[in-house]
Amino acid sequence: MVINDNINNIYVEISTESFHKIIHELVENAFTFSTIGTEVKIDLQIIDDEFIEIQIIDSGRGMSEEHLSSVGAMIQFERDVFEQQGIGLGLIIARKIIKLHDGHFEIKSNIGNGTIVKFTLPYKLIN
Repeated sequence: MVINDNINNIYVEISTESFHKIIHELVENAFTFSTIGTEVKIDLQIIDDEFIEIQIIDSGRGMSEEHLSSVGAMIQFERDVFEQQGIGLGLIIARKIIKLHDGHFEIKSNIGNGTIVKFTLPYKLIN
């Protein structure tokens, strides 16, 4: 896993537990749906003067537009083809926590080209 972090002295109003839950769910999905040995990247950056943006980028099998529009609780795609554990709540949990903290959540994906899960959270600079 590669983490690009060029951020210092910021404060995001979210509990450590909630932030860890978001990262855990999204990174776990990235590894679950990637081929063994491929890279998963986490990129952090500040956008405008309000939000920190975090992207989890994998080179996994990707999702179709149909799958992206159907992302929801208890939905697992192609379970008959790919063995998956769990009940399909990871993305929903992460998205709900992000929205509760005035953030934004987005998924971009193409079949065979991996997935980028991007979310933002408001931040403040600290001295």
